[in-house]
Amino acid sequence: PGESAVFYYNLDFYFIGIPFLLKDPGVKATYAGKATVNGQQYESLKITFVPGVGFTPEDVYYLYIDPETYILKILTYSVAYFNRENVSVNSAKLYMDYISVNGLLMPTMMENFEWKDGDMGKSKNYVRHFSDFRFLKEIPDETLFQVPEGAVIEELTQ
Repeated sequence: PGESAVFYYNLDFYFIGIPFLLKDPGVKATYAGKATVNGQQYESLKITFVPGVGFTPEDVYYLYIDPETYILKILTYSVAYFNRENVSVNSAKLYMDYISVNGLLMPTMMENFEWKDGDMGKSKNYVRHFSDFRFLKEIPDETLFQVPEGAVIEELTQ
């Protein structure tokens, strides 16, 4: 109650597909240097957005990439959707158990953690499992993406 369907409807897809989504126009990726998180060293990228891109261009993400495998291991982020003034990075996702799907590596598990002062804190006990990935060359049924008759569509407030 009181939360936004627009914010939540696509959230799992967004976080599982983030490496692909960062190629969108208006995404700015900069090298943030080497970083150590909970004793493990990573290469890091800072992600910001051009004003007017997405629901919350104020959001900031950091990707922590394994320097040997180049696999995304940790994503930290801010959530400005509900409070545009709050852009502090305070949440982390740990990506685990990658599998190969059509030659692309996809994580099959994400776990949410607290994030403070460059360290992952306690688990938020929110673990997502993913399976049955498929990458299609064609959409088999375009009607899957049509808005049903009588549906209520939430208006974005900017």
